Amino acid sequence: MANKMEDLLLDGRLFFGEIKTERDAHRKVTGKRFVRTGNLFFNYVSINQRFDEYHVGHLSEVSLKVKVYFTKDIHKSHKVEIENVMYEILTMDPDIDRKYIYLFLKKVGELDANDHIESN
Repeated sequence: MANKMEDLLLDGRLFFGEIKTERDAHRKVTGKRFVRTGNLFFNYVSINQRFDEYHVGHLSEVSLKVKVYFTKDIHKSHKVEIENVMYEILTMDPDIDRKYIYLFLKKVGELDANDHIESN
């Protein structure tokens, strides 16, 4: 049996990581910074209202759905950056073959030139 051609994820590259709170010498919060811990190539995926509402609950919260290669490095607690826009992961849905994960993302802010988060 011939091997099935795998999907190439060519729409872009996302970064995932954590939000770190920055403080001054007096321990006063001065801002929040996005610290990258990894990156993945992705494809944008259209949202199927009938199927995806089961995974997310309220599709009105979903800003974006993307498909990435399966990895155990990314977790629901991570934040995701795509083109200087910050998202939180609402749900992660791996496919049955564990080749890909579908990420349902909600926009939470934007990044400035120094990776500081500017909330909406």
